[in-house]
Amino acid sequence: ATIDEPYVASIMAQAGEAGLADRVPVLGSVAPERLAALRTHPRCLCVASFYEFSNLGNVAIEALADAALVVSLANSGLENLVRAGESAVLGRDVADAAEELARLMRDPTAAAAMRAGAARAAAEKVPSWPDRIAWEMGLIERAAARQRR
Repeated sequence: ATIDEPYVASIMAQAGEAGLADRVPVLGSVAPERLAALRTHPRCLCVASFYEFSNLGNVAIEALADAALVVSLANSGLENLVRAGESAVLGRDVADAAEELARLMRDPTAAAAMRAGAARAAAEKVPSWPDRIAWEMGLIERAAARQRR
């Protein structure tokens, strides 16, 4: 895969304006085995889901389980799993979310507390993959049984 150079330049310019350019590495394409290592105990991984319908997706759930900083908008879905300011950043708008993320990047103690809160939220509210798969398979089997009737 190739890197979208104009997009990376735009992101790095924004990071520079926020005084965070030295904290935003550009890794390029990452092999799956390296990706798994990067996801283990992430220092800071921001998953920004700015959907109008729902911001709760597998990427956000996996990031929480990995004790990562999750940044999104307080618009639907994710706030049922996390508490703003305790286990995730849920901004009123994009500028608010970015401002809170910048504050956390300048305060490692607060960022660590947020990551710990993310891990707690995931452990308390998110079923394990085997449990989730079993639940979903049960749904499929019940639906198939109803179709056969």
